[in-house]
Amino acid sequence: MKPHRENNFKVISFKILIACFTSLVSVIFAKLFFSSDFKNESLMWFFFIMTVVWFILFSKFFKFWFESK
Repeated sequence: MKPHRENNFKVISFKILIACFTSLVSVIFAKLFFSSDFKNESLMWFFFIMTVVWFILFSKFFKFWFESK
């Protein structure tokens, strides 16, 4: 059975939310450990790249997790 469009939207929204949260945590750790090296613009790009990376990783994880159930 195909999942409903609304459920699919909720799953994607959930993945994006988790990806943004983990990216924010990554940015905070990067700011703490490399505080002198990072400027605000590079932090913004780092946040964006980490969000994309975490979204891809969570997509793969959730796909595997839902298929195994």
